[in-house]
Amino acid sequence: MNHTATSVAVVLLIIASVVLLFCESIFADRVWVYWIVVAGDAITFLFIIELAARYYGEADRRRFFARHWIDVLAVLPLAPFRVLRVLRVLRIFQAINLLSRSNRKIRGVFRQSLGTQLRVLIVMVTMILVVAMALVAVEGKNGPPDFQDINGALWWSFLSMIAGEPMGAMPESIVGRFLTAIVMIGGLTVFAFLTGTVSALMIEQFQTALGSDQMDLDKLDGHILICGWNRSAPVVLEEFETSDETEGVPVVVVAEIKPKGFDALAAKFPNVEFILGDYTRMEILKNAGVERASRAILLADKSKIDRSDQDRDARTVLAALMIEKLHHGIFTCAELLLRDNVELLRHAGVEEVIVGDEYSGVMLAASARIRGVVEIAAEIFSNQTRNKLFKCDLPPNWDGEYFVTVAGRIHTHHHAILIAVERAGGPGDAPTAPGQPTPSTRRTETNPPADMVLRKGDRLIVIGEKKPPF
Repeated sequence: MNHTATSVAVVLLIIASVVLLFCESIFADRVWVYWIVVAGDAITFLFIIELAARYYGEADRRRFFARHWIDVLAVLPLAPFRVLRVLRVLRIFQAINLLSRSNRKIRGVFRQSLGTQLRVLIVMVTMILVVAMALVAVEGKNGPPDFQDINGALWWSFLSMIAGEPMGAMPESIVGRFLTAIVMIGGLTVFAFLTGTVSALMIEQFQTALGSDQMDLDKLDGHILICGWNRSAPVVLEEFETSDETEGVPVVVVAEIKPKGFDALAAKFPNVEFILGDYTRMEILKNAGVERASRAILLADKSKIDRSDQDRDARTVLAALMIEKLHHGIFTCAELLLRDNVELLRHAGVEEVIVGDEYSGVMLAASARIRGVVEIAAEIFSNQTRNKLFKCDLPPNWDGEYFVTVAGRIHTHHHAILIAVERAGGPGDAPTAPGQPTPSTRRTETNPPADMVLRKGDRLIVIGEKKPPF
């Protein structure tokens, strides 16, 4: 239901439904309007299927009705409720939300100017359309001439909104007069906004009401979850944004304190969303969509300065255990300040564990022995440099070939260097760095023997300017 193709299809169906609804009202006296009604009912049936699927997939059924109660009323098929078809027009807001989530980068550029004005215009047009259709349904053929057909009602609604008072006939029913008040109040509000007398609070209210300035966390799938915050976090976000594999993938950051300057980062990276809360609590992780996330990164949280390194690592371990329990198949990377808990994280299912101070010490010692090694490491590990690390599946037609043969072929045809092979194996099957436990499911052998025979299922780790196309 959250696939891009599904969102596009729903948007197109909403637009078609609204168009057919107005055609039905405008051409009500034509013989062929029957086929417009049939087409509209067919689309409504598709909406019923869509809502049923969303209801089935929603963990909290009360939240489903809180979010989709207008949609449910709009698709009621019973004849006494057909007047509620006017609510189909309000589904335009759902279409706006779906489009905005698909184009967060574009929206991030224009949301401070053009985006706000466009949303106000959409609200005004939608109000005119809804009031006009409701007046025709309420006043009926026996009411004033302005409300006997959709054309007159639209023109009356538009002029009344601009003028701030009823232009022409006055509705006779109580509901009609209430709708007239809505039009006049709406006209005054829009005029105040356009003339600059409405404060920034009103703009924020429109953005919140339309739901286009926040990620729909309930519908995220395959996103990246970051728990904790320290000075490495902005670098992590920038690396994700500049990588071909993770560019555009939503990132959800969970921390107890909103980091200083995070709003500037959010403007720079529009796919990033922040959740304020304790990431060691199960309900906070569920709100962040951990059960649908593809990767999780646990940073040594330094948002609170009154904690010791041991306390920070304890929170990392607790969060890792919670994440693996909620989503066993997630790929998890954890940063520790002390090595004592590495083995515990490995047994919990954490795939990658980094002890920051130890790696810094290794790099300092290496730079003292080999001049320029730091520049090489920085170029290999960063996405913003020319040469990068890539992992590729072994092509089936290379099964059974020697490592040296494949390495030469990759360098000759793809201008890349094969440095390691990852394959299925068990603990102790491969050499590791001092003190570094071996993964229990796969092992990586760096610079293997030239006569090593590659097998189906192996993954090749290469250094190159771009990922080899195999």
